[in-house]
Amino acid sequence: MPQVHELIENYDPHFFWFDTWGKSEQITDEKVDELIAHVRKLSDKCLINSRIAFEYEGIDNKVDYLSMMDNSFPDGYIEKPWETSGTMNRSWGYHLLDYGWKPTGELLRNLVANASRNGNYQLNIGPMADGTFPKPSIKRLKEIGAWMDINGEAIYGAKPNPVAEQEWGYITAKEMKKGTKLYLFVFDWDKSGKIKVEKLLKIPTKIQVLETGEVLKGTNLKDGLEIILPEFRPDFNCTVITVDFNK
Repeated sequence: MPQVHELIENYDPHFFWFDTWGKSEQITDEKVDELIAHVRKLSDKCLINSRIAFEYEGIDNKVDYLSMMDNSFPDGYIEKPWETSGTMNRSWGYHLLDYGWKPTGELLRNLVANASRNGNYQLNIGPMADGTFPKPSIKRLKEIGAWMDINGEAIYGAKPNPVAEQEWGYITAKEMKKGTKLYLFVFDWDKSGKIKVEKLLKIPTKIQVLETGEVLKGTNLKDGLEIILPEFRPDFNCTVITVDFNK
């Protein structure tokens, strides 16, 4: 309690990322409630995550956002803001003999899937003893950064998927001045050269590839929107297609 008090008074934080595991005789339900109340009393902006008391019954309703289990990715929409804390390989800290580096495509899929379901992706980096990042981490960060330079508008400020979950990838959305824009993240490129957006019944005004601007053709079916994919695949990790609708 005194340390939390000191941090708020001296540094005015926007959020605390607590990491308490298991039930403790010292950290009772009453103590958890007291700590949350103390943060609320001292700051009207400081957010609290659910790992303040991870295994306490009803904690999700007492905090501002949810922290999933490590490397745990929910398979559907969650209304309350949430996040996954994930590793690039199998270790949180640097491990010389941990060669299990996840490919950039997998990290991107984790990021996009969470964004489409109202979640954040907190990606861990374990620095080496001298404080520098391992080369595999730098490589993956640069590749994610290059992808975000082109496709970042589909992530930053975007809302979660407003239609059904899709077999080929994920969807986010933005409200624009003239209507709604959907962002389709195509990970699985169908051999037919087409994808169907299940349960999307509106007629679009434009469909195009975000990276290249190539305009695509779409056909409205009874149960969704069928889109003809471009002849050349712009990105073999994830190609983003935009679909615009008028109000």
